[in-house]
Amino acid sequence: MKFRNVIIGVLILGAIAAAAGIYFLNNLGGDGEASEEISAPTLEVPTNNDETNSEPTTQLFRIISEESEARYKIEEVLNGEDFTVIGVTDQVAGDIIIDQATPANSEIGTIRINVRTFATESSRRDGAVREFILESEQDEFEFSEFAPTELQGMPDSVSLGDTFNFNIIGDLTVKDQTNQVTFEAEVTAIAEDRIEGFASTVVNYNDLGVDIPFLPPVVASVEDVVTLEIDFVAALVTDAADEADTADEADTAGEADAADEADAADEADAADEADAADEADAADETDAADETDESLAGPTLFRIISEESEARYNIDEVLNGADFTVVGVTDQVAGDIILDPATPANSQIGIIRINVRTFATESSRRDGAVREFILESEQDEFEFAEYTTRELQNLPDSVAVGDTFTFNIVGDLNIKGEIHEIVFETTVTAISNERIEGLATATVPYNDLGIDIPFLPPVVASVSDVVTLEIDFVAALVTEESN
Repeated sequence: MKFRNVIIGVLILGAIAAAAGIYFLNNLGGDGEASEEISAPTLEVPTNNDETNSEPTTQLFRIISEESEARYKIEEVLNGEDFTVIGVTDQVAGDIIIDQATPANSEIGTIRINVRTFATESSRRDGAVREFILESEQDEFEFSEFAPTELQGMPDSVSLGDTFNFNIIGDLTVKDQTNQVTFEAEVTAIAEDRIEGFASTVVNYNDLGVDIPFLPPVVASVEDVVTLEIDFVAALVTDAADEADTADEADTAGEADAADEADAADEADAADEADAADEADAADETDAADETDESLAGPTLFRIISEESEARYNIDEVLNGADFTVVGVTDQVAGDIILDPATPANSQIGIIRINVRTFATESSRRDGAVREFILESEQDEFEFAEYTTRELQNLPDSVAVGDTFTFNIVGDLNIKGEIHEIVFETTVTAISNERIEGLATATVPYNDLGIDIPFLPPVVASVSDVVTLEIDFVAALVTEESN
């Protein structure tokens, strides 16, 4: 019961945070996680036809993403001050062929970058980039590619320790648009099996089909150009023979592992059959006990099962000219309930705690705005909301298995350090001696909670003044074993 109240309080937080108004904010855009490990089309080293030279002069190097970094830089005026935005990722891949004897014959393969993983100093900015600018939250735009077409200004030869400069002309694909770009590059032959380099270019981002909106007065202006950079480390790709040896060793190990797994599976099957028989016997004994005891015992402690429970907030808005109900949901809720079936008035509900950072609606951009601007749950100090029950009103005289009863929960909801009294209307059913289920709801003006929900006409024309908080919960009996 108190648990429901707490959860409802948390839901209130989520509902307020998820208000349609923040839908427009440019800090949304999912979690920025890569959908797959970074990779790029591979190159093959040409066969060395110079029989007089036993040492190959053409070598294949592959970028090491963990030691490399792709960046973008753009200037803006933020809060009245000049500021350089720098986005960084190590999710970059590609192959490079260096011909030491004739560097003009060198080749650079397609360079692939996961632009979804770019990160700046602000998660809100990153969300906006993913959602509105690069649109990299969409799988079709997660990666950008640079396909070199010409290397200009290569030296006559390259030796170990040399640093040389040249230009790379190629086609850069961002989203679904391809444009020619020229990078100024510098490469150093660090060792026989390692090269390091840096490449950069400055381009007008409108030429790339990219538009960067800004919102005065917070962001007064944004520069017209963006600087693209890559610091890379590439390692020598060894012979295919080495790879084959590794594969053979893996096959041998795999066969041994398979045999061990088969033996272990046989033993596990035998153990499982014995366990199943024991469980069946125990279940029969439990069923017999349940048939002879249909009433709850004395004061009983139940604990919410988060995986089977759900906290929600609902708020109405007018979105793109149509009525729409925003629904935020999380299963990250916890709390204890003591039910006294003989004297329900003596029942108690402990502190209900909800992780409001985990509220999710139909839109990742909306969720990001809630976390950053409304509930501010991206900050660790505001990650959780708590509801503390002070009074249970209108409880029945007694409770038996199968009974459904209604009552009110009066308590204090703590949101972002502010405490507000909230009353939840609650319905609980005693499903069995070991399980109770319930629903608690409350409708409150979110301004009364100290929460403001901005909106941006005409996309979001209006937002309701109230939010409905709900929690569907399942709580299980706490035994000595489970405790």
